[in-house]
Amino acid sequence: MQGFKTWHGGAEVMSHSDIGERNIKLKYALLIIVVLAIVLIPIGVTIGNKFFWKTEETVTKSEFDFQRIHNVVINNPNNAEAHVALGFQFLARGQRNEGLREFETAYKLDPQSQAARFGLGFGYREVGQYQKAVDILEPLVKEFPFHFLGQCNLGLAYQKLKEYDKAVKSYQMALKIKPGSADVYLELARIYIDTGKKDEALKNIEIALKYVPGYQDAINLKKSLDTK
Repeated sequence: MQGFKTWHGGAEVMSHSDIGERNIKLKYALLIIVVLAIVLIPIGVTIGNKFFWKTEETVTKSEFDFQRIHNVVINNPNNAEAHVALGFQFLARGQRNEGLREFETAYKLDPQSQAARFGLGFGYREVGQYQKAVDILEPLVKEFPFHFLGQCNLGLAYQKLKEYDKAVKSYQMALKIKPGSADVYLELARIYIDTGKKDEALKNIEIALKYVPGYQDAINLKKSLDTK
């Protein structure tokens, strides 16, 4: 029997055949919608992650700081202190030569800058050019004797050059500035070990551990002395 439509009281009345056909079409439409959702949702998520949400490309604080300072240098290429800051950022990333290059640029821009002078001395020490480090840091701490980091890094440069007496004097001055610096006591201990003064070395290790009880480098150095 053919499907038919009649009118009753102004309303269209549909046959069972018409209703069946509409249900089939509705099922197909729903199926198409589900398939499209399965295909399009992952694509949408991928596009969102790539261009909008950035959930897979989170920028770390260190990377943010690097980019910020790098932009300052680009916008202010004659700012010596900006080059110093970028130099230390490169060092933090393990890029020592790039760091030194920034320190050298800063020093050329402003040879009288305390920050540029310290940065250059620090950079030379980091790349193993210890005499150059001394040449920069010696006059710096002579002019600024209470420059704690200047005294420490000068001491480290002297120590590498095996100029132990000068290194000790620099470290002792650093301790006058900051008496509780465990790192400085540990470097003094290393010098005393190298010069055969075991008792003095142990004494300085104990002081370092007094200020920082869990100082692993000091603990390890003490153990190595105990086995000798």
